[in-house]
Amino acid sequence: MASKAQKELELVLRLLQRKGLHAVDRQSWPPPLPDVGATLSDGRRIAFEVTEVHADEHLFGGGKGCLRAREVRQAQQGEDAAISVPNAPIAAIKYRIQAKCVKRYAAKPGYELSLLLAANIPQFGGVAATTLFPAFIQEAALTAATHHLLESSAFERVYLHLIQPGVLYEWSKQDAWVEMAKTTEEGVRPPFWAEPMLGGVCWQGGAS
Repeated sequence: MASKAQKELELVLRLLQRKGLHAVDRQSWPPPLPDVGATLSDGRRIAFEVTEVHADEHLFGGGKGCLRAREVRQAQQGEDAAISVPNAPIAAIKYRIQAKCVKRYAAKPGYELSLLLAANIPQFGGVAATTLFPAFIQEAALTAATHHLLESSAFERVYLHLIQPGVLYEWSKQDAWVEMAKTTEEGVRPPFWAEPMLGGVCWQGGAS
């Protein structure tokens, strides 16, 4: 199983691939720095705080909710029972954003601070727990729920990456939440059932 740092590096890699960007360097950083520092081929440097959105986390006031523990237990025991996922993605996203906005991050000169919210993650014992349904995520509702939090935060950009369907939303201080169009490479990625598991060989597409 991949370590937390390895997962964060891979989640950043998958985001950059989704955006059609190439990182010449990615490094895991210790607190109080953000989780990952990346230097892009165009010279930009981005510091990523990386976090997973759990579909039921907002219902329990912290931790990872109950879905993750149940899903891990079923996976370990080889059970194949269906898991019901709460359908309130905006509330779950807002809860995770609130948790990150209250933290303080040490800054490295020249790095843009970004927040990566990862969901629909192909990982052992964590697929259902991080499932958010894109059909119920509207940019206007997401902006109404989170813009005031992010506008006063240290983050310059925020990404909500739903990995398995390849859906990406982006927020910046200048703009509201926007769903990003897919790149040419993204259009030929494997279907969700063939998505490599986190910690395995990552789909490369046209970037790495």
